[in-house]
Amino acid sequence: MDTCLDKSLEMLVSQYGAMSRMFCVESLSYPFSYIYPLVERYDLSITLDIGHIWLMGYPMQENLDLLLPRTRIAHLHGVHDGKDHLGLDKGDPAQISQFLSAFSKQTKKNDNVERVLTLEVFSEAELASSLSLLEKSHDMMGKERGGRYGNH
Repeated sequence: MDTCLDKSLEMLVSQYGAMSRMFCVESLSYPFSYIYPLVERYDLSITLDIGHIWLMGYPMQENLDLLLPRTRIAHLHGVHDGKDHLGLDKGDPAQISQFLSAFSKQTKKNDNVERVLTLEVFSEAELASSLSLLEKSHDMMGKERGGRYGNH
């Protein structure tokens, strides 16, 4: 693959070398399989926006299996009726639970990778409803809120 993106990544990685995993490629509205070879070739990390996976109707488990091992940042938000970045209370509870379970299992692996879960909602009301849902979730029980750096 000899594209502008390929050349840009080559320049980036040649400059930062061993720090390549500090750079994340986000899952957006395209099938991630299109760019996954570049992620592997340049040893990059992933920002897994699970809401985009749901919005586009891509198979969740297939994407979790492929992307979670390289995921450093995860974006979580509700999706309903073709709209994303909604509060989790508006999303599919089964999908949210399945994602949180898989993400939690990945974070418990001893791979020395710090991971961040971002609630990607754009109003205080949606943030409050999402935090309330997470506090009640079995997948988040036993977790300290805020991690190493406190609540944000």
